[in-house]
Amino acid sequence: MVKLKGYSFRFFNQVFKFSKAHGLLPEKGDFVFAAVSGGPDSMALLDFLIRLRIKLKSNFHLRIIHIDHGQRQESSNDIKIIHKYLNQIGSSFPVLSFQVLDPKELANEKELRNYRYSGISNLISDSIDNYVRYEPDSLKPFHFASKKLENKTHLFLGQHLNDAFEWDLLKQFKTSSDFIGTPLINGIIKRPFFSVTKKQILNYLKIQKIPFLEDQTNELEIFERNFIRARVEEIEARFPKYLKHWVIRKNKLLGLDQIREARVKEIKKLVKIQRTAHLITVEAPFQIFKSLAQQPGDREILISLLKDSITSLSSLNRGNLGKEVVKYLNAKINGKSGPFLFSGGVHGAISKDGFRIYKKNQ
Repeated sequence: MVKLKGYSFRFFNQVFKFSKAHGLLPEKGDFVFAAVSGGPDSMALLDFLIRLRIKLKSNFHLRIIHIDHGQRQESSNDIKIIHKYLNQIGSSFPVLSFQVLDPKELANEKELRNYRYSGISNLISDSIDNYVRYEPDSLKPFHFASKKLENKTHLFLGQHLNDAFEWDLLKQFKTSSDFIGTPLINGIIKRPFFSVTKKQILNYLKIQKIPFLEDQTNELEIFERNFIRARVEEIEARFPKYLKHWVIRKNKLLGLDQIREARVKEIKKLVKIQRTAHLITVEAPFQIFKSLAQQPGDREILISLLKDSITSLSSLNRGNLGKEVVKYLNAKINGKSGPFLFSGGVHGAISKDGFRIYKKNQ
């Protein structure tokens, strides 16, 4: 595959870091199923997973699940788009496909969704030779005969932030019960694109020249989600920052900010930070640093603490400080000593007990 650059690299990295921080990444030998319709979101998801497999050195098994809804005359072209893309990048992965019933035979959108997931569970079961049961009203809808295999199976969906907002809005109109939002992880279901917007996905597809088909039935307002989506487009024209505000508010409601803040306080108890006018020491036993560096969320907090310490002594507010701090932390974990020079005349050294960040007297 062509190496990513510029916007495309940042897009992939954003989804990768989000997935890593929230435990979405598959491990060696895991079975990964990608739900791909041929539309823009799922085609971007497929590209991400194939690139992720390369980044992780092909350590998981990838299967593509294609669902033919049979609602459009051109729906048979969707699976052709998938094969066209695979040929375009010179890759080959199993494509598992099934066609849903005529929507007229199903009572509503919920019944259609349940029928779709039931079909997916059958494909997963056939693919890995294990019994998989789908229970639509369960908090964890997919149930496996083997708990060990369940932990090694993932179903990735291409739903993004706009989808999450629209579903949240729809629920507010349809029910008075509490609804905290569409889960990022629900059993084997993973949604890595909850880190990006529809606009970002379309830009990525355009730059990477990834083929996709638009589903014209998405414009039919007889479907509740489509009705909501049409109204949201009007809202976006009037309030362009609506999605940003919703994400921030949702994170606060879910307590994510408070959880992180509490963890920062815990880490500051483990890691002793002392400051003078020209010197900052960040000290802890080596095993503490090693343990924190191995956990994505804790690692991010530790990097942030080091970065803040360096910035507080720096006379400049520029430079690629993020990458340099990562190198600084990795050096400590790998038993290296430095020295390091950061922007704004700040120096870094590694001691037996941790990090010494200082600025030489002028």
